[in-house]
Parts: sequence; C-alpha cells; structure tokens
Amino acid sequence: PEACAAALAYEGLGAQRARVLAACGSAVELRERGFVDDVALCLQEDASRIACRLEGDRFVAEPQPQG
Repeated sequence: PEACAAALAYEGLGAQRARVLAACGSAVELRERGFVDDVALCLQEDASRIACRLEGDRFVAEPQPQG
C-alpha cells in the first residue's frame, strides 16, 4: 500500500514534480551539506537506461530493455 500511495503521489505531481521534490526535507538537507549536484542528478528523469537494483548489501546496475 505504501508503494502504491507513493506512486500515485508521484504521478499526481505532474509538471511540478521536480520543484516539489527539490523542496522536500531530504533534498534541502543534502544541498545544505554540499551535495547540490547529487540532488540535481537525482531529480532528473529518464537520464539513464540503467537502473540500480539492491542485491544483498550493495546496488548493481540493471540494464533496462530497449523499446
């Protein structure tokens, strides 16, 4: 249910998505700690054809299908 609620909220933000997410507490805190570029990167959509998947205690690259 939590993932479904998050997905609906994400879709519901539409064109305001990046602005709203950039204003969230975590993004603000990261920028204040000097991670401005990291926050900007994380707010990009469709920036890569690679997704990360948690495997044990690390993330591994998972190529997305073309199409």
